[in-house]
Amino acid sequence: MLQNLLRIICLLGLLVSPNMSFAATTTVDTELPAPVALSTGMTPPATMPGVQSFMVCKNLAGTYDPCLGTPDIAHDAAAATVNPLLIGGYGSATAPADVSATLDAVRAWYLLNGAMAVNNTFSGILAATGNGISGTGVQRVTLASDSTGSVTDAGVGGTADAAATAGSTGSLSAKLRLMSSQLDMMSTALASLLTSSQLVDDDQTGASINYHTSVGTTEDETEIKATAGRLLGILVTNTNAAARYLRCSNLTAANTTPGTSTVFFGIAIPAATTAAGFSASFGPSGIAFSTALTCWVVTGVADTDVAEVAANEIKWNIIYK
Repeated sequence: MLQNLLRIICLLGLLVSPNMSFAATTTVDTELPAPVALSTGMTPPATMPGVQSFMVCKNLAGTYDPCLGTPDIAHDAAAATVNPLLIGGYGSATAPADVSATLDAVRAWYLLNGAMAVNNTFSGILAATGNGISGTGVQRVTLASDSTGSVTDAGVGGTADAAATAGSTGSLSAKLRLMSSQLDMMSTALASLLTSSQLVDDDQTGASINYHTSVGTTEDETEIKATAGRLLGILVTNTNAAARYLRCSNLTAANTTPGTSTVFFGIAIPAATTAAGFSASFGPSGIAFSTALTCWVVTGVADTDVAEVAANEIKWNIIYK
């Protein structure tokens, strides 16, 4: 508008006198406010300055902060002092609730340590964990023909197949349990059969014999066998004019005390200075002792007697297994 006015004045001057000149001073009003200082938590300016530009971002408090750009940093360069641009998401130790409907907005889920939570899905169903009957959310796995893994059917651990019997059409796990039970019974029967036929094996391997001549000390206590076994036979002689007595306990020597320990087996040995004796065979099965067999000889008839025989007057041969 001011320029147009000056043109009009110039035209009038030319009309009045071609040699006339004019001087004028013009003032330009930009009508722009002073620049606004950039600060954190600032409120929106009433008018936008025209002599500067910057970008501000609205925060959760409703005010504005300068938008911090990420410096240009090369790959694999140090970036410890750089604040990375946050990607939208909320931290939670548990899975968030489903939104109401398809196409609703959802927030990304992150664990409390910052790792993004990822769930595998199958046919739109979250993957299931644990054992039990498989469903639509369970990934199907097929074992290779050369796999060393084990295979069980869906009824493993269930109660529906617990009562399967011989010839039934129960699940695989029930039949396997039935077979296991039958094998246990067969094993028990076989063990019993082996025990009853052990005599045949013993006859093939032969028996052992303990030969002893009295020494006249410590009641001639002698450990015949330190473990369980069977007493198969005895042959004992006595050269004293008086009878002597052989006694045995079902104990190891360390646990036997003549005159105190319970007598498991005992006999009187006939007397004769020219030698008398006693022999007995207890058959192929013998007399079983469950712990050990320890024997001794004394002069008295009482089981509590501890009087020792003389050296060389008693000789025994005890046959055992």
